[in-house]
Amino acid sequence: MHSIKRDLFINVVILSVVVVLIFGSISMIILYFSGMSSARETIRHKNRAATYFIEGYFKKFYTTIDFLSHLRDVRLAPYLDEKSRQNVLEIYGLIEKADSDINYIYSGYRNGMLLINNYEPPEGFDPTIRPWYTAAIESYPEISWGEPYQEIKTKEWLVSVSKALVDEENNITEVLAIDTSLEKLENILWDSDERYRSSYSYVIKEDQQIIIHHDKQHLRHNLSDVVKKSLSFEKNYGSFEYRLNNTEKIAYYSRIENLGWIVITVVNKDEITKPIFSQMGTTILLFIIASSILGWFMSNSFSKKIVIPLLMLKERVNRVIEGKLNGQSISEFPDNEIGTIADDIFRLTGKELYKKNQELKAINEELERISITDKLTGLFNRYKMDEEMRKAFYLWKRYQRPFSLIMIDIDWFKKVNDTYGHQIGDKVLQELGALLKKSLRASDIVSRWGGEEFLVLSLESDEKGAITLAEKIRSEIENYSFAENIKITVSIGVCSAKNHETIDELLVSVDEKMYIAKQSGRNRVVGCE
Repeated sequence: MHSIKRDLFINVVILSVVVVLIFGSISMIILYFSGMSSARETIRHKNRAATYFIEGYFKKFYTTIDFLSHLRDVRLAPYLDEKSRQNVLEIYGLIEKADSDINYIYSGYRNGMLLINNYEPPEGFDPTIRPWYTAAIESYPEISWGEPYQEIKTKEWLVSVSKALVDEENNITEVLAIDTSLEKLENILWDSDERYRSSYSYVIKEDQQIIIHHDKQHLRHNLSDVVKKSLSFEKNYGSFEYRLNNTEKIAYYSRIENLGWIVITVVNKDEITKPIFSQMGTTILLFIIASSILGWFMSNSFSKKIVIPLLMLKERVNRVIEGKLNGQSISEFPDNEIGTIADDIFRLTGKELYKKNQELKAINEELERISITDKLTGLFNRYKMDEEMRKAFYLWKRYQRPFSLIMIDIDWFKKVNDTYGHQIGDKVLQELGALLKKSLRASDIVSRWGGEEFLVLSLESDEKGAITLAEKIRSEIENYSFAENIKITVSIGVCSAKNHETIDELLVSVDEKMYIAKQSGRNRVVGCE
């Protein structure tokens, strides 16, 4: 005959093993995919930061080149007197002094003349055969962006932005150029973070020619040739993997349209997977320890609560059989011991438990409200808005129920904080949040997305309707007097769900449109259509 205590122990052990296998497997899968997802998101954000930096870094050079190209003395320097040429050099010098990112501003002319400050070209120097000159000729009439080359004397690597200028007969007479240090850009893009020390960024052209990279042996080489793998960059952003020097790498890229560049951010794959596998191992160990403790506890608990009472019952039954407990009702034994005690406990504690449950319910409701609300404005926070957007995206994918995103960013908000102080700046944000709630439909959802950015989820709305709503919001904000009679404007991007595969793609699209609105002069609405 089997011992009930032995059978109970075996069953508890089997149950513990099953729990470890099921929950351990589920946990491993969740840990791996959540870890990889988090890592890719980190790389994506790092790539976007590098992209915005590069775009802003070279945008000012574009503006400077465009400005100088319209100056008469710059275009006609070979035909003017020495004083006029000195004036040109003075202008170059002032701009160089104002912008520490500029190494040189100079202009090379078809007759071999070179206008440049604090530089003596070597004997026999011919500007028309230099890389920055030929790149500008090839790119005419557009500006040549990011031509890496070595300075002829110091062999220092520079990146040149240049533009070919023409005379009245449309003949190219000169090239105007700005040089910046490639090493400075490399150091910024090479800068790794504490989480992924192997991460860095670099830049390629549309033809995959590497133009900015911390490892100079890769410069001017084709990326597909370097990684020995055919790569395609048809989309504006995306991810891929490749092997370099026997190291697997995960990469994310994004395109800078107006430069024709592609910024790539990479990290060693094992730097991502090793911590994940380490965490998985720790989790498995914790599951084993927890299941062992649980098994021991359950076995001991069941033994006390079930086995011992059953043994006592057996003893009582034996005593009845032996005639030692005449008149004892064995069948009522559990009810007499458990039912009566339970009934007494429920009557004594029922009222108090109800009271405690109500208190806990109120606390939980308040905690839930705090968890989804922005403390300053009282609007939904980013976490709650992300949840609502994903619901709307699911309904659009499944049932084609339309919705639009409206991203709002306050123009020049830093000036408000700098001029009136952060307390007034916070008050402006609060008033703007209240104004947005007042301007929107009951079905629309608005949140503070971050800093001075707000995001509106317009349900059952196509892009045309969302743009109309956005224009209404922009106008009301422009005409509203905020705290201290402050006037502000906003730049707004609008996009509807169309061919987007994920909500993140839609967010990137609307963010780009908002950015375009800022670049186009601010205080305007830009849609995706």
